[in-house]
Amino acid sequence: MARTTLDASAFVNPGDEMHFMCPVCHEVSLEPRVLPCQHWLCQQCIITITDKRCHTCRVPYVGGGAVHRTLRAWLDATLV
Repeated sequence: MARTTLDASAFVNPGDEMHFMCPVCHEVSLEPRVLPCQHWLCQQCIITITDKRCHTCRVPYVGGGAVHRTLRAWLDATLV
């Protein structure tokens, strides 16, 4: 299985990892997914949350969310 999380040492600037931490599992995710409510979670949390509601605003969602292209591009540019 491909690696989907990172540790803080993968970032050029200390503290940058905070921008990419999933609000549910608090891991730095390589697979950010945006929900219809515009909040984001990592792909693994979207799959494993049983009540299918956004962790932040509690709005229900269906499916696995779309790739968060902006966050993904920023993540690619921020890594070592």
